[in-house]
Amino acid sequence: MAYKWVAVLGSYEFLGQEIVFHGGEREYGGELGAEIGNAISDQRFTGGEISARIRFDEPIDAHIGCEIIRYYEPATRYFMSAGLGGTPINEFSVRYFDNRGWNLVGVAGERRNLKAGAEY
Repeated sequence: MAYKWVAVLGSYEFLGQEIVFHGGEREYGGELGAEIGNAISDQRFTGGEISARIRFDEPIDAHIGCEIIRYYEPATRYFMSAGLGGTPINEFSVRYFDNRGWNLVGVAGERRNLKAGAEY
């Protein structure tokens, strides 16, 4: 099934089944940080499996990561995500964001194990 995607935050290319996020740095409240990307599809996930192939083209630092948003509530901007990075020291994380900030559900691995050019 073909999905229709739209970029909410960040710069993307949607190429059939492939989604390319063009990250970089962005200013947040006067400080530079990693650009955040958020894209949504026209399909509702009601169960099954979510998979992704992720590759970082640039060296990994404390701000680089890729997470899949599993749930998003537009009215409150609450969301739950899981993926690579997510914290400055962990390789993997599951976390949610509410109006007070990030909340960790679980983390594993060491961030130094993430490598540029490797496919995850």
